Amino acid sequence: MIDIPAPSTPTTSTWGIASHQITNQADSDGEVKPYVVQPVREGFKVPVFGFKSVLYLDDVRVPLDRWVDHVRNYDEFVDYLQTHAMPEVISWDHDIAEEHYPTPTEGDLDVIPYETYIEKTGLDCARYVVENSLPLNFWSIHSLNPVGGENIRRLLRAYRPEGEVGDLYIPHRIEEQETYGGRIGGGWRL
Repeated sequence: MIDIPAPSTPTTSTWGIASHQITNQADSDGEVKPYVVQPVREGFKVPVFGFKSVLYLDDVRVPLDRWVDHVRNYDEFVDYLQTHAMPEVISWDHDIAEEHYPTPTEGDLDVIPYETYIEKTGLDCARYVVENSLPLNFWSIHSLNPVGGENIRRLLRAYRPEGEVGDLYIPHRIEEQETYGGRIGGGWRL
């Protein structure tokens, strides 16, 4: 784990359309978390690491914050939701198996060939939540796949539009090499 010291006094910076404040914050056990990033959108403050529970779906990005639960694929996602309380926020990736990544010659696909996939995508994980009427609180999309990310976004906006956290960033490290042995690089199947 990388320790990122919080500033001695709260600071504010602007990233895109949201303003963020970085502060120390104690959790319910009184333990002080190293930092909390709070985006402020239209006067509504949503603490990113102030949530009681965060689930991060991604095959190659590994969250650096120990308060974030991480699942890599559909089976782990479903198992997590069946064995834990519903997290306060879920952050979705779309491409969660090697076959989901396009090759550089294919480029970004305008239409995703879901019917050819054996492994389920992040969209299937979102469908699981919707089809089982699970109590989704807040959600975010962090997928680099623009079409796949938009497919998840459309589904979740229809199900829980007020739950979207559009400016959520969870620090992570990338394990493409470890996960796929060099067969995936920079979001492409090599």
